[in-house]
Parts: sequence; structure tokens; C-alpha cells
Amino acid sequence: MRGTVLATALFLCFSTYPRGEQIGAQAASGDERFLIKTKGLYGYIDKTGKVIIPPNYTVASEFRENRALFGRDWRQYGFLDPAGREIIPMRFLSGASFSEGVAVVSVSRTTEGGSDHIEIGFVNPAGRWAIPPNPGGFSWADDFHEGLALARSEKSGNKVGFIDRRGQWAMTPQFDWAEPFSEGVAAVDIGGMRGFVNRTGRFPVPPAFAEVHSFSGGLALAYQESCKPLFIDHSGKVVIRASVDFASAFRDDLSIVGIGGRCGVGGRFGYMDRLGALTIAPRYESVAPFSEGLAAVRAGDKWGFINRKGALVIPLRFEETAAGAPGPFRSGLARVYSRIPGARPPNASAMADLQAGYINTLGDYVWSPTY
Repeated sequence: MRGTVLATALFLCFSTYPRGEQIGAQAASGDERFLIKTKGLYGYIDKTGKVIIPPNYTVASEFRENRALFGRDWRQYGFLDPAGREIIPMRFLSGASFSEGVAVVSVSRTTEGGSDHIEIGFVNPAGRWAIPPNPGGFSWADDFHEGLALARSEKSGNKVGFIDRRGQWAMTPQFDWAEPFSEGVAAVDIGGMRGFVNRTGRFPVPPAFAEVHSFSGGLALAYQESCKPLFIDHSGKVVIRASVDFASAFRDDLSIVGIGGRCGVGGRFGYMDRLGALTIAPRYESVAPFSEGLAAVRAGDKWGFINRKGALVIPLRFEETAAGAPGPFRSGLARVYSRIPGARPPNASAMADLQAGYINTLGDYVWSPTY
């Protein structure tokens, strides 16, 4: 299930930013802000590596729709704008990124009996309630996509449904699993079988698959049996019957595919186009989706970046993190990790060995690795 109402912190292993670095705030898009961490606190740089929002926060997220979640004490959260202004003060127990102009947040209210009750609602970019918390409403909610958001009520157990922009149930909780709407339909599970439901509650693709995932560019990944990926169209017709053991949903007209191993574990990976042809042969131990013309790939224990022709354009020299691959590229920069020189502290996590920086599409550091 995508997304939960949690305060999002990206635990990067960063240290001090360069002494004497000029700090300034200016009007800009959140796409031009990149999260850094120094001395345990989060801040943001621009695409040139200049610190724009000083590291002052114990919790911070990437910007999305010109808002970023922040917190100072792990107890209350608010939202920043790209200039670093605390545009929505800290007053929420948790929050998620903005999507379609609203963000899901939680607050605590004291009941008549004196106990605390956590309630979920949505705020707009000014911090006003778009969907006020409702004690009898939903107990969990996801981001909005195509005007609908996945949600669950306290009375529905683990079943999920969809709410509209008024906070009303467009589809009551009835699904065992679901993904957000994409291209007018949502992947859902009923009784262990999966298909696609439209906004009226009808099934243009009945639940007849063992697994399905959201549509992208008119195609959806589906499985009728283990390790046999298919791609179907909006009628449920099989368009690509891939001769591989693993496939991902299409992104930028390419699907990650794997051969060997067991359903994508222990094999080799490459890329397939929308005609079902391999464009980059499976030869890497792990790969990530393309973004801005580049994709992270791993051979041995190091990561680098290839272009869409399969040429290695940024050498294999970066480390894997708990989150997986470095990157992706965004507005010309990608976050990458390298190992800190020296011995690993006793009982430290793997992330304690790493320092993080940002590179441009040439592989040059814009923000040198720090921890």
C-alpha cells in the first residue's frame, strides 16, 4: 500500500556544510530544493550547491507541490515553502506530502472521557482544512490521485475504499488491497484476485489476476501465475507476454526486466520497451528506473549510471543504501552515497558508514559527500 500518514524523514548521513557558504532565501520552485543533513539537522540546497534553507530541522521531507514537511522535536510537524518560511506552523502529529493541492495530516483530540483520539484530515497549501478531521470518518488515508484517495475507516477493519475531495466515500471500504487511481481506474483485490475498478464502481477488467499494478501509458503489469509477467490494456487484453522472470511497470516507456533467479531475486536485470523488445540486455545485478535520461545500475557492490543506449556514463563508484539505489535524477541532480573513510563504529547501522552528496548529469559533485 502506498503512503501512510507518517512524518517523513529522509535519514541521510550528512555532516557540516562548507564553512563560509553563503546562505540566502529566494522565491523558487520546490523542484530546485534538495535535502541535506548536517550535525543531525536537515536543510536544503539549490541546484548549484548553495545552502538556501539552513539545517535547522530534526525532521524534513523533500519538497512536493512547493511544500515540505518539517519538525523540530518529533512531536509536532508543519510545512515549509521553498524560501524556508514556515508557511504552516507545527501543529500536526504527523503529515505526508502534498498531492493535488492537499496533504493528509493527523491531529489529537481529547474525547469526553478524557482520552486522546487521533483523527485524520487534509489541509490546503495555506494550512486551512480542505477536509476537516471527522471523529466518525476515516482512520487512515493516502494521497489524492485523479480526485480520489484511498482510505480506511475504524469500522472497516483492513478493508479500503476511496474518498472524494469532500471527504465523502466515493466507494465504501470493500477491497482487501488497492492502488491509487491512474488513467481512470484503480488496481484492487477482492478475495485474493485482482482487477481494475473505475470511478463508478464497475470493473472494466474483472478480478481474474493473481497480481496487477497501476496503468502507465495504457499498459498495466499483471501476473496470472508466479514469475510470468504480462502487460494488459484497459480491456484486459494481453498486449505483451514477456519472456522474462520479472518485470516492472513502464516508466519513461521502459520496463525493468529480470532473467534468472527467482521472480527478480538473484537474477540479472535490464530494460524492455513497449513492444516487448529488450533495449538493454539483462546484465546488471540491480537497476533502477530511468529519470532525466539516466538510470542507476549495480555491478558487484557499486552503483553507477547508464544512458538509454546502455552506455555507462557515470562510473560504478557509489554505495547502496537501506533505500536501495542512488538517485534518481531530479532537476539535474542525483543524491549518491560513498563510504566514510575509517573504521565502522561498534554496533552502528550500515547507514552510519555512509556519507551523502549530490552529483550532476556529468557525474561531478555539486555537493561533496558529508556525514
